[in-house]
Amino acid sequence: MTLQTINIGVAPNDGNGDPLRTAFDKTNQNFVELYSNMLVIDSPSKQANGYVWLPNGVLMQWGTVAANTTTGNATFSVAFPTACQSVTLSVIGSANVGYQAAAANTTVATIRTSSTTTTVNVEYLAVGY
Repeated sequence: MTLQTINIGVAPNDGNGDPLRTAFDKTNQNFVELYSNMLVIDSPSKQANGYVWLPNGVLMQWGTVAANTTTGNATFSVAFPTACQSVTLSVIGSANVGYQAAAANTTVATIRTSSTTTTVNVEYLAVGY
Protein backbone atom coordinates (compact mmCIF):
# COMPACT_ATOMS: atom_id res chain seq x y z
CA MET A 1 0.00 0.00 0.00
CA THR A 2 1.13 3.55 -0.59
CA LEU A 3 0.73 6.54 1.67
CA GLN A 4 -2.90 7.68 1.89
CA THR A 5 -2.86 11.49 1.77
CA ILE A 6 -5.81 13.30 3.32
CA ASN A 7 -7.18 16.08 1.13
CA ILE A 8 -7.70 19.03 3.47
CA GLY A 9 -9.04 21.42 0.81
CA VAL A 10 -7.75 24.90 0.09
CA ALA A 11 -9.39 26.84 2.90
CA PRO A 12 -11.07 25.79 6.17
CA ASN A 13 -14.58 24.43 5.62
CA ASP A 14 -14.48 25.05 1.84
CA GLY A 15 -16.09 21.64 1.17
CA ASN A 16 -13.26 20.55 -1.15
CA GLY A 17 -11.42 18.25 1.28
CA ASP A 18 -12.07 14.61 2.15
CA PRO A 19 -15.16 13.92 4.25
CA LEU A 20 -14.40 13.15 7.89
CA ARG A 21 -15.06 9.41 7.52
CA THR A 22 -12.77 9.16 4.46
CA ALA A 23 -10.02 11.12 6.23
CA PHE A 24 -10.06 8.81 9.26
CA ASP A 25 -10.19 5.73 7.01
CA LYS A 26 -7.00 6.96 5.33
CA THR A 27 -5.47 7.60 8.77
CA ASN A 28 -6.27 4.04 9.89
CA GLN A 29 -4.81 2.59 6.66
CA ASN A 30 -1.61 4.58 7.17
CA PHE A 31 -1.23 3.23 10.73
CA VAL A 32 -1.89 -0.35 9.59
CA GLU A 33 0.87 0.04 6.98
CA LEU A 34 3.23 1.58 9.53
CA TYR A 35 2.72 -1.10 12.19
CA SER A 36 2.85 -4.00 9.74
CA ASN A 37 6.34 -2.92 8.64
CA MET A 38 7.82 -2.27 12.08
CA LEU A 39 10.93 -4.13 13.13
CA VAL A 40 9.94 -6.23 16.13
CA ILE A 41 12.78 -8.12 17.77
CA ASP A 42 11.66 -11.27 19.50
CA SER A 43 13.05 -11.90 23.00
CA PRO A 44 16.79 -11.34 22.61
CA SER A 45 19.18 -13.23 24.85
CA LYS A 46 20.90 -10.55 26.91
CA GLN A 47 23.79 -12.75 28.02
CA ALA A 48 27.48 -12.07 27.38
CA ASN A 49 27.27 -14.82 24.76
CA GLY A 50 23.83 -14.26 23.30
CA TYR A 51 21.65 -14.09 20.22
CA VAL A 52 18.60 -12.46 18.68
CA TRP A 53 16.27 -13.56 15.90
CA LEU A 54 15.21 -10.79 13.53
CA PRO A 55 11.72 -10.87 11.96
CA ASN A 56 13.09 -11.78 8.52
CA GLY A 57 14.65 -14.99 9.86
CA VAL A 58 18.18 -13.63 10.25
CA LEU A 59 19.97 -14.78 13.41
CA MET A 60 22.63 -12.57 15.06
CA GLN A 61 24.91 -14.06 17.73
CA TRP A 62 27.68 -12.51 19.81
CA GLY A 63 30.17 -13.51 22.43
CA THR A 64 33.77 -13.65 23.60
CA VAL A 65 36.31 -16.41 23.15
CA ALA A 66 39.91 -16.79 24.38
CA ALA A 67 42.11 -17.43 21.35
CA ASN A 68 45.71 -17.88 20.24
CA THR A 69 47.31 -19.67 17.27
CA THR A 70 45.93 -23.09 18.24
CA THR A 71 42.78 -22.52 20.31
CA GLY A 72 39.68 -20.34 20.09
CA ASN A 73 36.57 -22.18 19.00
CA ALA A 74 33.44 -20.10 19.59
CA THR A 75 30.43 -22.39 20.01
CA PHE A 76 27.26 -20.47 19.11
CA SER A 77 24.44 -20.25 21.65
CA VAL A 78 21.98 -21.47 18.99
CA ALA A 79 22.81 -23.40 15.83
CA PHE A 80 22.19 -21.50 12.61
CA PRO A 81 19.44 -23.45 10.78
CA THR A 82 21.02 -23.02 7.32
CA ALA A 83 24.35 -21.17 7.38
CA CYS A 84 26.59 -18.75 9.22
CA GLN A 85 27.17 -16.05 6.60
CA SER A 86 29.59 -13.74 8.40
CA VAL A 87 31.76 -13.53 11.52
CA THR A 88 33.15 -10.14 12.54
CA LEU A 89 35.87 -9.94 15.21
CA SER A 90 37.50 -7.43 17.51
CA VAL A 91 40.21 -7.86 20.14
CA ILE A 92 39.47 -6.74 23.69
CA GLY A 93 42.09 -4.51 25.29
CA SER A 94 45.34 -3.29 23.81
CA ALA A 95 46.67 -6.57 22.45
CA ASN A 96 48.70 -5.88 19.32
CA VAL A 97 47.94 -9.13 17.48
CA GLY A 98 46.32 -10.15 14.24
CA TYR A 99 43.15 -12.22 14.37
CA GLN A 100 40.85 -14.02 11.99
CA ALA A 101 37.81 -16.24 11.78
CA ALA A 102 39.47 -19.19 10.06
CA ALA A 103 36.21 -21.05 9.45
CA ALA A 104 32.59 -21.12 10.55
CA ASN A 105 29.77 -23.60 10.25
CA THR A 106 26.28 -23.65 11.75
CA THR A 107 27.49 -24.31 15.31
CA VAL A 108 31.13 -23.15 15.69
CA ALA A 109 33.43 -20.37 14.48
CA THR A 110 37.14 -21.17 14.50
CA ILE A 111 38.93 -18.03 15.72
CA ARG A 112 42.71 -17.67 15.78
CA THR A 113 45.21 -14.93 16.61
CA SER A 114 48.83 -14.39 15.65
CA SER A 115 50.01 -14.66 19.24
CA THR A 116 51.87 -17.90 19.99
CA THR A 117 52.54 -17.00 23.62
CA THR A 118 49.48 -15.11 24.83
CA THR A 119 45.82 -16.02 24.78
CA VAL A 120 43.74 -13.01 23.77
CA ASN A 121 40.03 -12.39 24.37
CA VAL A 122 38.30 -11.87 21.04
CA GLU A 123 34.72 -10.63 20.66
CA TYR A 124 32.67 -11.97 17.76
CA LEU A 125 29.45 -11.10 15.99
CA ALA A 126 28.08 -13.84 13.76
CA VAL A 127 25.20 -13.39 11.31
CA GLY A 128 23.34 -16.11 9.47
CA TYR A 129 20.00 -17.74 8.87
